[in-house]
Amino acid sequence: MAMEDPSLASVWNDYPDETAEVVRQNLFANLTFGHYLLFYEWGDVTEGELLEYARTLLRSPSFQRYWEASRGAKEGLSPDSHEGRLFRIFEQAIRDTQGRGMPSPS
Repeated sequence: MAMEDPSLASVWNDYPDETAEVVRQNLFANLTFGHYLLFYEWGDVTEGELLEYARTLLRSPSFQRYWEASRGAKEGLSPDSHEGRLFRIFEQAIRDTQGRGMPSPS
């Protein structure tokens, strides 16, 4: 809903200086990360599968931009929480892709 209505997107004001298009992309990237988190919490996916999904998402420059913008908020997550573990899986995927010569998120 917020992706279609800029007045609703402004509620999620983490990116006040970004264009409406970038905000919508960040909202969608966050939604995607949230879906992976739910799958993980429900036990519907293994950490190995999540690592592969993360590697795929990180090929997207838009997702890379979102990840860089949201990384600071995720770094402080408890390593024992599902979201904290998922954050670390994504960070592992970044290290893996950098080792293969793929562009780093920046």
